[in-house]
Amino acid sequence: ESQSSAMQTDGAAGARFVGRRVLITGGLGFIGSTLAIRLVEAGARVTLIDSLVPEYGGNIHNVAGIADRVRINISDVRDPFSFAHLVRDQEVLFNLAGQTSHMDSMTDPKTEQPNFSKNATILPSSTTQKTEATARP
Repeated sequence: ESQSSAMQTDGAAGARFVGRRVLITGGLGFIGSTLAIRLVEAGARVTLIDSLVPEYGGNIHNVAGIADRVRINISDVRDPFSFAHLVRDQEVLFNLAGQTSHMDSMTDPKTEQPNFSKNATILPSSTTQKTEATARP
């Protein structure tokens, strides 16, 4: 029965995204791509942004099964010009982009800079576009 109620909850949550334009930063990483797959299955129109910096975990193969049903843009969310264009007309924003290495953060705090500076681009763009924003460092 718990599995049945979990499926019903998934269905109700998924229905919220049918036909909605969704933007996922970090969309080719493990979490972003998993979210993208679920949103596409729920009927969302998904755009993925990822810089594909090798150390950050993005991989185009993570979305191989839905590549023909999503829009993929390889760019850095810290670029205010490209991000302002990409966020335009989006309804929902999942901000999952970021530097992922805990060890790098401990040995060189400057590696955390992308995690902070991305918000200086994402938050102003999402508020001017009236996008439903979910910001997570």
